[in-house]
Amino acid sequence: MNQTKKLSILNKSNATSTKLFYNNSAIPKPIHNTHTSSRRPSQIARPMKSKSPTKKKSPMTHQRSTSAPTPKPTLHEEDMPWKEYDMTERKLSLPTLIQPNDDDAVSSFLEAETLQKKLDKQPLLLDSLYTNIRVQMGSQRAALACIKLECLTDSVGAHKSLGQIQKDYLQLEHSIDELYFASRSTHDLSSSYLKHMRLTDRACARHIDYLLHLLSRLEQQMHVDPSDVLSVSSSTSSSSSKVFSNKTSITTLSESDETWTVAYLEQRIDYLVDKLLKRGQRELNRVLHDEQPRLELERSIKQRDELLNDQKEVIADLQHELDRQRVDRKRQAYLEAELDRRSEENKQLQTKVEMLSTSGDMIDDMIGQLEIVKQKEYQIRELRTEIERMKHIYTTRESGFILQAASIEAELEKVLKEYDKLTRNISDFNCERRLLEDEIDDLKQQKYALEQQLLDQKVQRLSDGGGQTNVLRREFRQLMQYVKQKHAYELSQETESKRKVEQKLRQVKAETEKKRWDKVHVGVQTHLDVGLVGVIVGK
Repeated sequence: MNQTKKLSILNKSNATSTKLFYNNSAIPKPIHNTHTSSRRPSQIARPMKSKSPTKKKSPMTHQRSTSAPTPKPTLHEEDMPWKEYDMTERKLSLPTLIQPNDDDAVSSFLEAETLQKKLDKQPLLLDSLYTNIRVQMGSQRAALACIKLECLTDSVGAHKSLGQIQKDYLQLEHSIDELYFASRSTHDLSSSYLKHMRLTDRACARHIDYLLHLLSRLEQQMHVDPSDVLSVSSSTSSSSSKVFSNKTSITTLSESDETWTVAYLEQRIDYLVDKLLKRGQRELNRVLHDEQPRLELERSIKQRDELLNDQKEVIADLQHELDRQRVDRKRQAYLEAELDRRSEENKQLQTKVEMLSTSGDMIDDMIGQLEIVKQKEYQIRELRTEIERMKHIYTTRESGFILQAASIEAELEKVLKEYDKLTRNISDFNCERRLLEDEIDDLKQQKYALEQQLLDQKVQRLSDGGGQTNVLRREFRQLMQYVKQKHAYELSQETESKRKVEQKLRQVKAETEKKRWDKVHVGVQTHLDVGLVGVIVGK
C-alpha cells in the first residue's frame, strides 16, 4: 500500500514537472507540431523595405552594369553563411527557436510568477505541517508507553493489541517521513527548474534578436534594389531596348533570387528546429534513463525498510512473549514463596496449639502474673498523679518566687537609678573640688610671692646705708627664703599625700559598692530536684 502511494506521488510530481517544463519553456509539446510549421521565423516582423531614391550612377558604373548580363546565381552550401548558423546553434541553450503568440507568452509568464510564489510558500507550510504531525506523534508515543506500562500484568491479548498498535504507529511514522522528504525533493526540483527556465527565457529572447539581425543582414546582402537598375541614363539611346531588356531581366532575377533565398532559409530553420527538438527529446530520454536507477534504488530501499519493519515486529512479538514468560516466572516464584510461608505459619500454629494444650498450669501462672502487673500498673498510675500534683504545687510556688523576685528587681532598679544619680553628683563634686583646690594652690603661691615682696620692701626700709647692715640683710633674706621654700615644699608634700589618701579611700569605697552590687544582683535559679520529688512521693 505504501509503495503504491509513493509511486502515485512520484508520477504526479513527474507529470507536474513535465507540465511546468512545457508551459514555462520554449519547447512545444509533441502534440502541437503543426504550430512549428505554421509560424516560422520568416514570418517574424522583418524590417520594412524602404524604397531608396534613384541615384545617378557614373558612366563607368553604367558601362559595367550594361556590358554583361547578370547570370542567375546558383547557391551552394559554401556560398551561404553556414558558419554563422552553426555558431548560433552552438550558442543557443534552448531546444527550439519558435516563439509563441504574444498573448500566450504573457499568460505563461504570469502563471509562472504565481506558481513561483506558491512554490516559495510551500516549504513553510510543509515544515509547519510536518512539525505539528511530529508533535502529535510524540504525544501519542508517550500515551502508548503509559498504556504499555499499565498493561504489563494483563493478559496475552492486551499485549498483542499493544504490539499491533505500535506496529501501525511505526508504519504511519515511516509513511509521514517518506511523504515529507518526497515533497521536499519535488519542490527543490520544481524551484530549480523554474529558475533555469527564467534564465533560458532571457537567453532565448537575446538569441531571437540575434537571428532577426542575421536575417536582415542576409536580406541586405542578397537583395538587389530595382531602383538602382532603373536609374540607367537615357543618354545611351542607341542601346535603349537592350538596356530595358537587361533591366527587366535583372529585376525578375532579383525577385526570384529573393524568394528562393527566403525559402531556403525557412527550410534551413525548419531543419535546425527539428534537430534541436530531437536533441531535447534525447536529453529528456537520457534524464529519464538516469532517473531509472534512482527509482530502482528507492524501491530496493523501501523493500529493505519493509523487511526491517517485519523483523522489528517479529522481535517485538518475541520480546512481548519473553516479557510474558518473565512475568509468569515471577508470579510462579511469588506463589511458591507464599506457599512456603503459609506452610511455615501452619507449622508454627500447630506447635503453638500443642504448647497451649500441654501448658494449662502455665496459663494459670500467667493469669496470676497479669493480676500482679495490673496492681503495679495501678500503683504506677497513683504515683504519676501524685507526681503531677507535686509538680503543680512546685510550679505555683516557683511562679510566686518569680513574681517576688521581679518585684525585688524592680525596687533594686529604682535604688540603682538613685545610686547612679548620687555617683554622678559625687563625680561632679569631685571635679569642682579639684578646681577649687587648684585655685587655692594658685592663691597660696600668689600670697607667698606677695609676702616675699613685702619682706623685701621692709628690709630695704630698715637699711641705714652701712655695709654691715647690707650683709646682715642679705643673709637674713637668704635664710628666710630657704625657710619659706622648705615650708612650701613640705606643704606641697602634705597636700599630695592627702590627695593620694583621698584617692585610695574613694577606690576602696567604689570596690565595696561594686561587691555589694554583685551580691544583690546575683540571680537565684531554682531547678526541679527529681530525687527530692522521689523522696517526697515515697514518704
